[in-house]
Parts: sequence; structure tokens; C-alpha cells
Amino acid sequence: MSNVNLRTLVKKAGEMALGNSWGEDAYTINMGILAIDQNNSGSCTRLAKYYMLNDNLPEAKNMYLRALKIDPESRIALNNLQVIEQAQKENAIAEKTIKLVDGVHAADKSPKKKGARMKKAE
Repeated sequence: MSNVNLRTLVKKAGEMALGNSWGEDAYTINMGILAIDQNNSGSCTRLAKYYMLNDNLPEAKNMYLRALKIDPESRIALNNLQVIEQAQKENAIAEKTIKLVDGVHAADKSPKKKGARMKKAE
């Protein structure tokens, strides 16, 4: 593919990003850019955004890290990696809390506990 086609894809990807269009077409265009130019950090950050919007934080993180290998000064990648790390911490806390609550509810429903509560009530 020629540089003209690459420039056309990059321009289209930029326009889609500015238009807040992060669907499958944006994904396809940015993957196409990376197939031609593996060192296009903009495509990496746009793909990372696509993954974030589709709740795929591990893949988003990988793309932001890839963007940083290409451009260590990328503020977009640096800032969003912090957002992902914070989201992952919050998700871990939420998952632990849910397991804890589910464990407490499961213990409350056990026959031994239920019988003990009934005797106390008498």
C-alpha cells in the first residue's frame, strides 16, 4: 500500500476520533494503519480508546503501553494508563466486596445458623 493510502487512513482515523466515532469502522481503520505502519502511536491510542469503551481494559492497557514504546512522551497514553490502573484497583475492591457480601449471605442461609436464630427467638 502506498504512503498516499496510509495518509488517507490516518486522516480518516483522526476525523473519526474527533467525531467521537469509536465503533467497528474506527477499529478496522486503525488496525489497517498498524498493519502498514507498526510504529503509529496515534493508532495505538485510538485502538486503546476503542478497547476502553468496550470494557476491555487489559487490551487497552497493552495498546497504551505499545504507544509509549513508540512515543515515550505520549500524554494520552500516560494519562489513560493511570485511569486504567485506577479502574482496575476499583474493580478489584468491588469484586472482593461482592465476594465478601455473597459469603456472608451464604452463611446466613445455612441450616445451622437458621436453627440457632429460631431458638433465640423462642
